[in-house]
Amino acid sequence: MATAMPSMQMPAGSVGQKAQEFAELVKAKHMELTETGQIVPFTVINFNPVPLTLEGMLARYRVPSPEDERLPKDVSRITLSWAGKERIGHALTLREPHMYGRMMNATPYNGDKSIAVPERSVEYILPIGIAFTFLEHFSPIFVTGVDKTAPAPPKDGRRIYGVMAFKGDLRTLAAQSELLEEELAAKKDGIAYTGPRAMIEVPLARLLNVGNQKRRSYSVVQFPLRDYLSQMFDGQVKFASVAVSRAQQKFSETETVKDISESDRVWMRWLIKMGYANSPKSGERHWLNEVVDLGVALNSSLENESPKRKCPACKRVEPEFGTPFCQCGAPMDVFKTYMDGFPVPDSWLETLRGEQRTEMLAEKARRKAGMDGEPDPGPAARSVVGATAAPAAEKPMTRAARRAAAKAAKAAGAAAPAVEDDLDPNAKLPDDEV
Repeated sequence: MATAMPSMQMPAGSVGQKAQEFAELVKAKHMELTETGQIVPFTVINFNPVPLTLEGMLARYRVPSPEDERLPKDVSRITLSWAGKERIGHALTLREPHMYGRMMNATPYNGDKSIAVPERSVEYILPIGIAFTFLEHFSPIFVTGVDKTAPAPPKDGRRIYGVMAFKGDLRTLAAQSELLEEELAAKKDGIAYTGPRAMIEVPLARLLNVGNQKRRSYSVVQFPLRDYLSQMFDGQVKFASVAVSRAQQKFSETETVKDISESDRVWMRWLIKMGYANSPKSGERHWLNEVVDLGVALNSSLENESPKRKCPACKRVEPEFGTPFCQCGAPMDVFKTYMDGFPVPDSWLETLRGEQRTEMLAEKARRKAGMDGEPDPGPAARSVVGATAAPAAEKPMTRAARRAAAKAAKAAGAAAPAVEDDLDPNAKLPDDEV
C-alpha cells in the first residue's frame, strides 16, 4: 500500500519558507476574489493581420493574428459580416487574474545580512484590467464613463484599431450578434426596428489616489455593438491606408525599398485581400514586390554618414578626420594610429582582434628589434616594411660646435678633439656662426 510522502518542511525564516507562505497567500487571495465574484471572464478579439502583444509583467498575454498560418485550424476564431465583408478575428478569453508579488521588505536570514529573505504582498490584475490594457495599447477607447473622466488613450503608434474587448465569452458575443443581424436586416428593409439593441459591456478604467500611489479602478459601460464595430473597422481601414500611403511616399521619393518595413507590406496585402486596394499590375515596379538589396542599402547609408569618427572612450567626435588621438587621450582608431607610428598604450592594443591583432604584434616585434637607443619610427617612416633603414650621413660640426667641444675637453683634462689648425678657443667667431 502506497503511503503519502510527507511535505518538506523548510527551515524557519528561510527563503523557501517565505515562498511557501507567499504561495498560501496567493491561494487565499484567489479564493477571496472568486467568492466575492470579482473574477469575471473578458474576451479580446484581434481582427488585425498582426499579433497583439503586451509588455512588462503582462508579456505572457498575446492574441495572435487570425492570418497566422501556424495556428491550428480549430483555434478560437470568430467571423463577423460587416459592410459586405467577412471579418475574421482571433479570440482570447481571460478567465483568471494575473497574480504577482510586490516586494515589501527584506530581512536577514538568521542574522546573516548577506542572505536577504524577501517579504512580498499579493497583488493581482483582474481579467477586466488585462482586457483594458489591450484596448489602451492598440485601440482608442471609444467610451466614457458616467462621470466623463475616462483617461485618453496614450499616444502610441501601434493604435491600429481592429481590437474588440468586452465582458463575457464568445457565447455572449454570439447572442448579441443575432440581435445585431435583426437590427441590420430591419434597416435594410426600411422597417423601424423595435426590438432590443445589441449591446456589449466594454471595460473602462479610472485613476484613483490611494495614499501615495495611483491605482486604477475598473468598471464596464454599455455600448451599442453596431457603433463599436463601425468605429473599430473604419479606424482599422484608415490606419492601414495611412501606413500604405507613407510607404508609397517613401518609395516615390527614394525609389528604393530600404525604408519600407515588413509591417507596411503586411498592411498592403491586407488591404488587397479585403478589397480596399488593387494588386500591383504584372510587370509594374512596386515596393510590395521588391526586396531590399542589402549591399546597396549599406553603401547608401555609409555615404550619408559623417566621415568623422567617434572616440571609443568618451564618444566625442574628432575635430577633423584623421586625428590620431582624442582630447581625452584615447586613440581614435587604435590600429590605424599605432600603424601610423604613434605610441599607443598596451591597454588599447589589447583590444585588437583578428588580422589587426596579428599585424599589430608583428609590428610591435619589429619596433622592439629595431631599438638602438631610439625607438623605431614605425611603418610610416620606412620605405619598405621590414627593411633596415640606411644610417643617416653624419652632419659636419660647425665652428661654434667644435669650439664648444674643445672647451669641454680642456675643462675635463682630456685630449682636445682634432680640429682645424686655425681654431683658437679664444678667437672671436664670425657673426654667422655665433
